[in-house]
This record gives sequence, C-alpha cells and structure tokens, in this order.
Amino acid sequence: MPLHIGRLGLIAAVFSVVAFGTVVSPPVQAQDIRDEKQCLQVMKDTAAAIDENPAVEGKSEEILLKVMELAKQRCAEKQFDNAKDLLLLVRTMVAAE
Repeated sequence: MPLHIGRLGLIAAVFSVVAFGTVVSPPVQAQDIRDEKQCLQVMKDTAAAIDENPAVEGKSEEILLKVMELAKQRCAEKQFDNAKDLLLLVRTMVAAE
C-alpha cells in the first residue's frame, strides 16, 4: 500500500530538510550565486516564476513566500549556497504546480 502524505506534507518535509541544513540532491543544476547582487537577481527571477504560475495560490504560495524570505536572509548573510538551495526548492515547487 503506497504512503500518501499529500502535497503540503511533501512541501513541509522538503522544507524541514533544507531548513536544517541536510544536503538535498537537486533535480536540476542551479546557477551558482557568487555575490549579493546576483543573489537578489535570482530571487527576482524566482519571484517572477511564482507570479507567472496561476496554479500557485493559497497555502502553497504562502509557503513559497516564506522560503523566499529565508533565501533573502541568506543572501544578506552572504550564505549564497544556502540561498541557492532555497531558491532551487522554490523553483522546483513552482514547476511541480
């Protein structure tokens, strides 16, 4: 019998793994972020991807925006690898919608 945790359960599980710093193997290779300017540009592009996807709404959008806020904090802290991972998570979730 397959285990069915639902979309929000999956989002919460992935978010928990990323938030606690465990390595997550991304499905696609993300662009390396080298400085704060580039980090903010990738955030802008990711936000545009969210806005362009009408299927992203409600609780899913709320979670995505919280992850985006974490990525923004990581950019400010110059933790670019962590920001990249969070932004990749958001883009993957948007693509899955």
